[in-house]
Amino acid sequence: MRNGVQPYSGRRHFGQPSEVLSTALWICIAFLAGQRLLLPIISTYICLIPYVAALCIFTKNQTLRNTLLLLALFFSTDRAILDLDPTPSVVRYMIYLTVVAAFLHKSIILIPHTILTVLLICGYVSLTLLNTQHLSTTQLIHDGQLAILLFTLLCTRTKGGFGLDLSFLYLVIVAYLVSELVNFFLFRQQWYGTYLSFDTTKYLIAFPSLYALATRRTGVALALIGLTIPVLIGYVTRTLFLSYFAGLVGISLLTGRRRGMRPIYLGGSIAVACMLALYSADYTQVFEGYKALNMLLIIQHQGFSSLQQLDPVRFAESQMFFQLPPLQVIFGRGFGSGISDASGALAFVTFDQSAFSRQEIETGYFYSFHDFWVDIGLRYGLLPLLVFITWFFLQKRGLSGENKTLWVLSFVGIVSAFYGIEGLLATALLMRAVINRPRNASVQPC
Repeated sequence: MRNGVQPYSGRRHFGQPSEVLSTALWICIAFLAGQRLLLPIISTYICLIPYVAALCIFTKNQTLRNTLLLLALFFSTDRAILDLDPTPSVVRYMIYLTVVAAFLHKSIILIPHTILTVLLICGYVSLTLLNTQHLSTTQLIHDGQLAILLFTLLCTRTKGGFGLDLSFLYLVIVAYLVSELVNFFLFRQQWYGTYLSFDTTKYLIAFPSLYALATRRTGVALALIGLTIPVLIGYVTRTLFLSYFAGLVGISLLTGRRRGMRPIYLGGSIAVACMLALYSADYTQVFEGYKALNMLLIIQHQGFSSLQQLDPVRFAESQMFFQLPPLQVIFGRGFGSGISDASGALAFVTFDQSAFSRQEIETGYFYSFHDFWVDIGLRYGLLPLLVFITWFFLQKRGLSGENKTLWVLSFVGIVSAFYGIEGLLATALLMRAVINRPRNASVQPC
């Protein structure tokens, strides 16, 4: 133990009966957390269990505290499906503030980083003041929250390191994955035609298979890939689906073993074989019901020649963004800004498009976008965004196999969870555990 902080490698040994019982309890809690269709009230409030547990050990076991806060974010519901209720805002914001407090607890401020970051934020505030005519208050709040997160991430470091209990996280999310499979297969009639989950933290479902692959459990990784694919299809998010497979390839390359690619080959082959079997059996309507599968139908009929047909909304958004003046594309337009659809690129969008508000569609001035390089690039600029991604990319040096999972999963979060504060906070926790990892990762907690 050093300075009251327990450096931790992320592995836990479950030899004691009390630890076995505790882990079994958390597995049950995780399964219930995923049952939003069968037990909506329990699923809505169950995030309070890991949150209260994190408060009880806030200063005693920082590694477990961080892990429980990540689970509290994962279990909470920020965007409910169907007519279900999300977790109340007061509960979610208590979790958010506690996560920020965890970042600041026993932290030191990096003066050079702080000076540079404050200057950049002041620059973006100046751009915002020059563009007050078309500001969105909602977007301004979101951008302000992102700025605070970036400040804590770039300018502070926890003394002794900031860790996560990866083996515990692995077991709990596997239980949640099983719960989602129950939703996918047994309750399909309730949610089919919409999304299995709207939550911005849903990308964390990819963690178990990535972790198994990073720790070279090839057989387990293959099984988990097979279990994860249906859930991702149910999430109806092409970006998450594609970034997940990119993450699998990334983990395989980082492990430095050729046999680490076997789950990718086998998992990909199984996925393609299942999809082809469905298609040959004339299950076209099934494919059209899921964006990730419908994408294959479009590619089959038209090839890759028409990116616009694959996703007309994303194509139009990128078109609008890159039609801005070059300096605004490079350096951004400031917080709370949007884009005027002067050319009518999004004129085909209807009011049932969940990503856009009625006001955006009626005025032709849009603030919410599907791709992170458009959404974040519009406010911060592509150059700062590229510098930040490059900086974090270089953080992979010296990472253990287990921590490489967090590094890869952070990129999945950046790509697929940028649009909500809950997803941003979860990604920030993962990134903090990478850049501020404990000095002695081989020592178990006291």
